[in-house]
Amino acid sequence: MSLLRPPLPEQSPIVFSKQLTFNIYNFQITASDTGTSAEVAIQARRGSLLLTAFRLPVDGIVVGADVADLDNNRFPEIYIYLRSTGTGSFGQVIGWQFLPDRRVDILPTDWPMPAATGYMGHDSLWTESYILCRKFPVYASGDANAYPTGGIQMVRYRLKSAGQVYVLEPEKSDAKKEQGG
Repeated sequence: MSLLRPPLPEQSPIVFSKQLTFNIYNFQITASDTGTSAEVAIQARRGSLLLTAFRLPVDGIVVGADVADLDNNRFPEIYIYLRSTGTGSFGQVIGWQFLPDRRVDILPTDWPMPAATGYMGHDSLWTESYILCRKFPVYASGDANAYPTGGIQMVRYRLKSAGQVYVLEPEKSDAKKEQGG
């Protein structure tokens, strides 16, 4: 008679992994995707001390992550960039600031772009100096999803304190025409 072992739980495949450093802070970010659900896991350390480890479900595919200090307060923020599935590839950002005594959510304001502005997704996201940058093609009326003709739009977001959370507020928008279009 053989003893049957219960099957081990299936590990979700890791589809994204990145190590980030900010002064004495280290962050390990991993994302897994089963095909029906996705999850991000974050570990934050100050030196060898584990500050926090948490997981959260996400709606989309993790395509990047940055550590920055957009508000110049000498404490790190983590920004994780997501892309929706489907033809639009709509960009999204989730983030946290790591203060000495707690982790604080960072919420983007005015994030969903109205379709009237020519927005149909295909975002590029990154941090630069003290801003979070968002660039996307602008679609004119009648453009096919793969062929925008309205140029490129760039939106810059600044980090501001808003009570118990921080918010990313748009700074300004610049419509730029594509070259050689």
